[in-house]
Order: sequence, then C-alpha cells, then structure tokens
Amino acid sequence: MALLPVCIFYSYTTYSPILINFTPEFWCLDKPEELNNCDVECQTGYEFNTTDLFTTAVTDNDWVCEDSWKAPLSQTFFFIGSFIGTLIFGYVADKCGRIKTLMITNLMVFIAGLATSFMTSALGLVGLSICRFVIGLAYPLHFNMSYMLMVELTESSKRSIVGNLSLALGLSIGGYQAYLAAYLKTWQRLNFAIYIQMLYIFALPWIIDESLRWLITHGKLDEALQVSLKMAKVNGKSPDQAKLETSIREMAEAKSIETSMWEAMKNYPTVRKRLLIMVLAVFFTFFLFFIHIFNITNLEMSILLSFTVSSIIEFPGDVAPIFGLEWFGRRWSWAVSLATSGIFMLVSSQEKAQNAFLWAMLGRLCITFAINCAQQLMLEMFPTEIRGQAASLCVTSGVIATILVPAVVYSSVLGDSIPFIIAGVVGLITSVLPLLLPETAKHDLLDTVKEAENFGKDQSFFEMPCLNKTRPNSQSSTCDANSA
Repeated sequence: MALLPVCIFYSYTTYSPILINFTPEFWCLDKPEELNNCDVECQTGYEFNTTDLFTTAVTDNDWVCEDSWKAPLSQTFFFIGSFIGTLIFGYVADKCGRIKTLMITNLMVFIAGLATSFMTSALGLVGLSICRFVIGLAYPLHFNMSYMLMVELTESSKRSIVGNLSLALGLSIGGYQAYLAAYLKTWQRLNFAIYIQMLYIFALPWIIDESLRWLITHGKLDEALQVSLKMAKVNGKSPDQAKLETSIREMAEAKSIETSMWEAMKNYPTVRKRLLIMVLAVFFTFFLFFIHIFNITNLEMSILLSFTVSSIIEFPGDVAPIFGLEWFGRRWSWAVSLATSGIFMLVSSQEKAQNAFLWAMLGRLCITFAINCAQQLMLEMFPTEIRGQAASLCVTSGVIATILVPAVVYSSVLGDSIPFIIAGVVGLITSVLPLLLPETAKHDLLDTVKEAENFGKDQSFFEMPCLNKTRPNSQSSTCDANSA
C-alpha cells in the first residue's frame, strides 16, 4: 500500500483534464435565449452556467463555438509530451533504475501540476499547453514505474493482486475531484489542491526499494543483498547471509545485460513478432481506454455524476482482473474484455440519456479490465534484460494512439453517436490481437531474451490456467483448486 498515493496521483493526471476543459451550458451575453447555440453571431462574449459547478479553462477563455478546438488542443499537447517522455524514460528506467525514474517523473508532475494552478486568462492556451506538455512527458512512467516495481518484487501467484489492488483504490478514490472542484469553485484551486499532495514523493526512497531483479542483472550485488535481507526481515525470515550472497552471485553470473531491445528484435524472431503484436494491441487498447474516459463529456448527464461514476467503476474494473487473470489467463481475459467493451459502446450509440449512460459505463468497466490485462501481459512477456525498453515501446505506441483521442471525442460535433461507434468497432476488431500472444499466467518472470524466445511455444490456442491441469512453474490449476 506504500504505492497507493502514487496511484491516486495517477488519477489526478488522468482525470483532472476532463474537469479543467469541461464546457458547461453557455449563451451569448446579448442573446441569453440561445442556449449552446453557435449558429448565431456573438460579438459580446459568452456567459456560462456554473451554478453548482465550477469555472474551467473554457469558461475563463471563452473557448466555445469557433474557439472550441482550443481545449482539445491543450490535451493533445499533453499526449505529445507523453510520446516523447516514454522514449526518454523507458531508457532511463533500464539504465538508472526504477526508483530514480519514479522520483524524476513524479517530481516533474508535481512541479508542472502546481504551475498549472497559476495559469491565468492572459497566458491562455500557450501557458496551459506548456504545463500539460511537461506533465505529459512524465505521465506514462510516473505510474508505470511503480507498477513495474510491484510486478518485479512479487511472486507469480500474487502479481495480479499486488498490481491491481492499489490501482483500483487509487483511481476510484480520485473520483472525488469533481465534487472537490464544485466545492472550490475554480479549476485553479482544484489543481493546486490535488497536486500539492504530491509532496509525498519525497518520502518514496525511504519507503520503496529498488527492483531486486534490476540490481542483479546490472551487477549491483551488494545492494541486491541488502534489499534481499530487508525483504526477509519484513517477512519474518532469517536466511543464511552467506548462502544468500552466493545465490545472488550465481543468479548474476547466469544473466547477461549485453542484449539491447534492438539486438533482441534482430536476432530473435519470436521475440520480434510478439513485440510487434503487443505494440499494436497496446496501441488500440490505450486508444479505446482514453476514448471511454474523455467521452463522458458527450453523455447527457451531469458532469459531477458521470465523472464520479466513471471513476468509481475503476474499482471493479481493476479488481475483477485479480481473479479473471488467474482463472482465464491474460490473453483470453484481454480479448473478451475488448470485445464486450465494443459491443456495449455500439449499443450505447443507439440509446439516449440514462440508457446511453448505463451502456457506456458498462463499456468503461470492460475497457478498464482490458487495459489491466494489457499492462500485466506487457510486463510479464518480456525478460528483465529489455523489460523497461519493451514496455516503454508498447506504452509509446499507446501514447501515439491517445494523440487521436481528443479529435475522436470532439467528432461528436459532426454526430452525437460517432465517438461511440468508433470505440465499438475498434474494440471488436482489436480483440483478436491478444490471442496471438503466449499465456504468462502462473509462470515466473523471464530474465533473458533467450528464455523469452522459447517461452510459450508449446502452448495451445485455448491455453488458460483454468483448463490446464499441470504446467511448469505453477501449482495445480485454479479451477481444480476451487473444485477440490
């Protein structure tokens, strides 16, 4: 639970732009009867209905009608920053370690987040876009590093629980932002209130240890020994230090850190093929996930209600994979959740008001499940040698996809159902991709590229923990255990 606050901070960087760029009801000052009507000429400026709501960047700058593109553009700069940041910090994570990368990226979010609170109408689009760009630079890795640490420090049977529980709680708790904004009345106060909490990051080096696998594969054996002894003490164990040191040195001798990701792709065809499939699958999964998040502004419901419900849905969406990933495996869970999210969004596109909201929230639940599957399989399928670089490449592909998200959500000006139909069709098509990857449930993490090249070649198309009675590196199947 030491990483729970980081997950809450992740909800701030993910969700707060929805509130900052929200457009409430508006009218021209000299034509108050023309509500939300951009077809009439307005020379006197706009008035906004912020009763029981809050001011936003849109209300402060009159970003409606002919200027309505400016709010989505500021969010596009955020995603462009994310693209650049993943290229930089994935390399940093593998070369400098997980903890240093976690600290650097969270510090960037902290500084830029607070700076956003002081953006005024005079600075307008330029000031907001610069702050969003800097936050975007750190965005993918400021959470993914904590997730990677949890995965690398946890045994295979508990990775789903450890990896998902903090995320479920953090993103669900983050749903209070809408009502906090309504209480504080302005988006600047909201921004300050949420990002000042990130002072917590300065305590991280004393709370979280560096990845043991990273230390060993990079030859930092003394540090690895100290982390191992600390972990043993926390778990009430008293290992023989000499034997433990010998074991660590033997592990280090068996590993190599000479292989780069590009060498792995060149020399290992199976790794290359799987990486390319994973990149494509993550691209579309991220694309869909962020459409579901930002598309709540196209629902005919109160922003306070839709924002809060959408956030709370993160909890079952993040907790359900704890069981689904262990019973049905990573790939089938990912494929089915993508397909069902697509179906629900297509149904929502044909409904109105409460019914559309209900189906959209079911789709939101499924796509949350799907992105958890993607996150888990992405980190488990690649070996320690290239895990940070490979994960960074996959996340980069997802971030490239998110650059398109503001435009898709904005396409509702052409037709109310267009964003829903796009999400539905893409979800159904993308559901095929995870089935082309190997199953990693109940298997130990891979350390070398050679291990990854041979991994999973004996698996069947319907490979699932629930259906397999025996498998390497695992206990009996979950289904068998439950029926025993």
